[in-house]
Amino acid sequence: MSSFRADRLIAERTKAGLGRQELAQKVGIRPAVLDDYEAALRTPNAKMLAGLADAVGCQMKDLLDPAEEPDLRTLREQAGGLGPAAAAAAAQMSRGALAMLEAGRTGELKDSVATALAAAYATSEEEVRQAHQRSVASARSTAPIWLTERTLHRLADHLDRTPDELRELIETVQDEERRG
Repeated sequence: MSSFRADRLIAERTKAGLGRQELAQKVGIRPAVLDDYEAALRTPNAKMLAGLADAVGCQMKDLLDPAEEPDLRTLREQAGGLGPAAAAAAAQMSRGALAMLEAGRTGELKDSVATALAAAYATSEEEVRQAHQRSVASARSTAPIWLTERTLHRLADHLDRTPDELRELIETVQDEERRG
């Protein structure tokens, strides 16, 4: 999970009075793996994060950056490490449909789905809707532009450029977008 905060894990472990070896044993990992988590060299997946939170007696969100607003996938993961199959079943949809929502590839979020996901994630419908909007916005900002050769030539003609100039312009704009 990208919003994992190693310093929060250390603080919660210390607050719980657990040593590294003890915590590693409680969650069933090697102490070296826990060391990597605490040194921010590795990031635990949602299931492991849920286990760590349970072992130190806190909620998953206590181990995450509160400033980062979650997208739909992160919201699901923060719901106690809820897996995609369980979330899809709760919303009475296929895993593929949920994956499309989480990836921001489905622009419309039906009321019934928002209601079901809010209940499954123990949050509000509004938070589900906002997380979905962040997923859609993220998909738009990172999606590559795919053009057929015919479309590229027509667009180049329309802009009075060569196809190679247009390809170079597209690559430049995408590079700038990635750099922020």
